[in-house]
Amino acid sequence: TVDSANSEAERQLNADRKTPFAVLANQQEKGRGRLGRKWHSPATGNLYLSVAFRPNLPPRELPVVNLWFGLRICQFLRKKTGLDLQVKWPNDLLLEDRKIGGMLAEAKIDVDRIRGLVLGLGLNVNAKRKHFPKTLARSVSSFAETIGHSIRLHELASDIVRCIIRAYREFERGANSSVLRKEWREIDAFKDRSIVARSGKETLSGTARGIDENGALVLRLDDGKLRKLRSADVTLRK
Repeated sequence: TVDSANSEAERQLNADRKTPFAVLANQQEKGRGRLGRKWHSPATGNLYLSVAFRPNLPPRELPVVNLWFGLRICQFLRKKTGLDLQVKWPNDLLLEDRKIGGMLAEAKIDVDRIRGLVLGLGLNVNAKRKHFPKTLARSVSSFAETIGHSIRLHELASDIVRCIIRAYREFERGANSSVLRKEWREIDAFKDRSIVARSGKETLSGTARGIDENGALVLRLDDGKLRKLRSADVTLRK
């Protein structure tokens, strides 16, 4: 049990542990998601995993590498489970519009370079819907809940660690943004759907049109204009 797998990975990075390395937890007491939200992390056979790297990348690459990880993890899990998983931009894994996982990339930046990078992944593997708070029960799912039986967690964890390290090395070698944009269309949970995006004090409505070369969400507003959002809280429009 840890406060947060990402926090533990950051502490070990600061203690000069050789990278890459992974931190896995059975339970998180202070698991966190994007925008400072709490990530519900009970000890019910789910996966709480963080992998740390020491890249030498400019900060502008962070949104792109985050999406690259999401793309490769989603593709791997699709092949592993046979389920039609998708990614809700920028970092949630969905199954039939229910959240089944989330990713959180956090970086240590010195002046103009990323010196430490931690990718956290929370994945609902063997939890049942009854294990989640009532406020979440209708919006989340798990692999066990979907396929009707539990999954060997250690095997899945080691496979995902390998997937993440391969994705990182692929990106480091010079992943092509056009490849990301093309392959993103296959796993894009928002593709051509009507959405609402909240960015700061601004609320925008329109149709999602994929991502640009920098990982920004492309939104065609109701008036026909295009907007590119680097950071936003996005939901389907009811």
